[in-house]
Amino acid sequence: IFGTSDDLVAIYYWLLGANIGSGARISADSGVGEWDLVTVGAGAGIDSAKLRPFSVDNGAMILGPVEVGDHASVGIKCVVAPYTSVPAGCHLAPQNPSYETGRALDVSWKRYNRQQFPDAKLWVKWFVGWPILHLVALCSKMPPLFVLYLMIKQPWR
Repeated sequence: IFGTSDDLVAIYYWLLGANIGSGARISADSGVGEWDLVTVGAGAGIDSAKLRPFSVDNGAMILGPVEVGDHASVGIKCVVAPYTSVPAGCHLAPQNPSYETGRALDVSWKRYNRQQFPDAKLWVKWFVGWPILHLVALCSKMPPLFVLYLMIKQPWR
């Protein structure tokens, strides 16, 4: 149930103990662990990324807080490691670790984060999006159904 929309994913992580700000959008494909150490600011967007306050270094387990600031975003396939943060208003470039600074935290990377796109209106989803998805699913079932029909109509001897 919680994986059906980005808002429900944010509520799910909040129920698990993460500090989630209002209006934060978290992708269902993202991986968030050790929820009590995760802070996501208001209006932040987490694409298909990993927020892991846990790591192993030189045989020692490291647990540290992870923070994504207000109106910041974490791009696809990024990793936010323990004791690091994405500052408020910054946008971590796709496929970068949180240790990257400088160009990887540029504001221009916001346009590549799907969680920062405006959401479609509900009536557009219901009357345009869902019918198209169901039509495509129905069309994908036609070839096996046609083969089944031919098998049934075949005169067996």
